[in-house]
Amino acid sequence: MPPTHPRNVLVVDDHQHTAAGLAAYLRIHGYETISATSGEEALELAERHLPGFAILDVRMPGMNGVDLGRALRRKFHSDIKLIGMSGADGKDLDYTLMLALCDHMLPKPLDVDRLVRMLEPG
Repeated sequence: MPPTHPRNVLVVDDHQHTAAGLAAYLRIHGYETISATSGEEALELAERHLPGFAILDVRMPGMNGVDLGRALRRKFHSDIKLIGMSGADGKDLDYTLMLALCDHMLPKPLDVDRLVRMLEPG
């Protein structure tokens, strides 16, 4: 697999407006973004665009954030940084699994300035 691109960010949320809005905000900060509204779509996009970061909603129909995160880890190993986002209170199994899988975890609503700081090197 070719190396990932650290300025490419994949945003995945089953709510189209959330995914598109976050992707637009990150573009303003100089990132190349792609967005998906399902895990399956996200995997296809990741293989084509080789993102250095993936921001994943935990709860999505079909392939949820945990399953997507696992698939991205299998494909890209540590070359991709995973950031989970969830409106859950942290007491359910999916949230706990996502916390263990991801490099960072953020509550919804997102603090987008904090997210941008997570994407910066160093």
